Amino acid sequence: MKAGDVVRLKSGGPKMTVERIRKQHVDPKAPGKLYAACVFFEGSELKREEVAAELLELDVNPDGKVGH
Repeated sequence: MKAGDVVRLKSGGPKMTVERIRKQHVDPKAPGKLYAACVFFEGSELKREEVAAELLELDVNPDGKVGH
């Protein structure tokens, strides 16, 4: 997953575009957890949310292509 990818929550919901990825280190000895800052529309309003990357999946079209 990278900036520009189109994703969805694994549980469903709107298509979102990944704006950036960041790693949060709670414990310096642990590998860290990835978060995706995502943008999406709710009606005509642009929204931004940061979501744990493991809750997201790439949006794949019926033709097997990713996103858009």
